[in-house]
Amino acid sequence: MRHALTALAVLASVSLVGWFAYHNTEQIPAIDLVFTTATEVPVWMALFSSAIFGAAIALVVLAWPLFRLRMRVRRQERSIDELEQEIHGLRTLPLSDEAAPEQKLEEG
Repeated sequence: MRHALTALAVLASVSLVGWFAYHNTEQIPAIDLVFTTATEVPVWMALFSSAIFGAAIALVVLAWPLFRLRMRVRRQERSIDELEQEIHGLRTLPLSDEAAPEQKLEEG
């Protein structure tokens, strides 16, 4: 529920800023990029394209640690499964002190 309210608040904020930027920017400035200059780009388009570009960069940067954590979780789940199988195997072992059938054959 909390995540839905947060997503709704973010969506409303972005929509409000977008509406404000679209209706209140009459100038078309020259945007100086590193290698070129964009001259016919409205401010609202430059604002939102830079926000999307920044979000994409943040996603790429944050995806690597998330991927590493997911791989660590998978390894730990496999390790837990192996330990559970070992515990199950130990539970099914007999508790008596009788020698195994192979040992009886060797002694006899």
